[in-house]
Amino acid sequence: MGLLRRPKVLLAIGLVLGSLIISHTILRFPFPPIQIKPEALSKELISFGGFGSFNITNTMLSSWLGLAVIFALIYFATRKLGLVPRGLQNLVEAVLEWLYSIVVSVAGPGNARRFYPLVATIFIFVIINNWISLMPGYGTVGKMELADEVIEHIIEEKAEDIDLELEPLETELQLEERRVHQVEQQFEVFLDWSEEERAAAPSDHLGKQIFAELEGTDLHIYDKVGPFRVMPFRTSKQKMSALEYSEEYVTFDDGEIHFEQPEDKRIGLLIPYFRNANTGLNTTLALALVAMFFVEFWGVRTLGIFGYGSKFFNFSGFRNGLTTGFIDLFVGMLEAISEIARLISFTFRLFGNMFAGEILIFVMMFLIPLGLAVPFYGLELFVGFIQATIFAVLALMFATIAVTAHGHEKHTEEVGQPAANPDVDQKEGVVDTTP
Repeated sequence: MGLLRRPKVLLAIGLVLGSLIISHTILRFPFPPIQIKPEALSKELISFGGFGSFNITNTMLSSWLGLAVIFALIYFATRKLGLVPRGLQNLVEAVLEWLYSIVVSVAGPGNARRFYPLVATIFIFVIINNWISLMPGYGTVGKMELADEVIEHIIEEKAEDIDLELEPLETELQLEERRVHQVEQQFEVFLDWSEEERAAAPSDHLGKQIFAELEGTDLHIYDKVGPFRVMPFRTSKQKMSALEYSEEYVTFDDGEIHFEQPEDKRIGLLIPYFRNANTGLNTTLALALVAMFFVEFWGVRTLGIFGYGSKFFNFSGFRNGLTTGFIDLFVGMLEAISEIARLISFTFRLFGNMFAGEILIFVMMFLIPLGLAVPFYGLELFVGFIQATIFAVLALMFATIAVTAHGHEKHTEEVGQPAANPDVDQKEGVVDTTP
């Protein structure tokens, strides 16, 4: 009770309670729709037929912004180079020297020059994208996807699950339109049913499946002012489900679906222009593919095709008997599986942590906005740094293991000093320091 008598403690408690009251009445932050798949910002730019299409997504746009930030840092850090670094040049050099010291300590001086560009590039790209995603506007400023586009998208997704055969003289486009029309018919029938009839419908009924998805899709209500959209405050009182919109504004005329919009409002979803690039599986998979490509490339170039391949296909064990030979083959199979597992773990580790951080920020801003959510931004700054470091160091470790001789080949006794290939080192101007 003694603490409650102190003015500073009472002031802190008052600020916390006041912030909670204000945040849940006047400045309630909206909870945006959570979607794992990056949202497309453009219509289908390039179609690859049955293999998919190419669109510009918000994670792709964010990665371009991250590259622009990196280029800007490079420009301003090197604009006025000095023998005694100051300001931004000093900061950049300190980071690069810290990264180089890590590479040397793990891979040794003989391989540091080969591995350093990849490790530094991965670290800088990941951490810049992680940190700029904490800026205002990420996930809250974007374009409007109207309710009719949302519902049509759901209908098109359900149409893809319908198994219809191509009729004579019918094109693929006509077949797709026939599938969509069939789903719209099921939706119209289900929309006209009573509550009792809807409840009695089987779970595999297309109309019931569409209703369930519409009920779980929240649409926000915006003022009809220009194309630029920002998530409104007090969204808890300015939203409706896609199902409520369908029951109020969707009509059918001769089997054709029609959508309406209020005159003074716009109902739909906000598609953010920017979203953390590392919350898109395409980005993390691309980073993992590049890292593993160089790991395998360096392994083959250092040890040779047969020397590196013996890690996966080692037949030398048969000299010591069938049992030893089959054990070596089984171990090689495990090594091949581990290479694939590394690619998968690379991809999902970064994606999972960054996506979870994005959700954490949204949840905290929804529950306790204003200044009370600032500590979680600090947490995400730390997590962003840790994830960038882990990704870069793991790539470095895998590369070091790849160029280290194995089996009965020459290898070094010192940890972190991989076997050197004199031919490769001579071409690249690297001095072999291995004893």
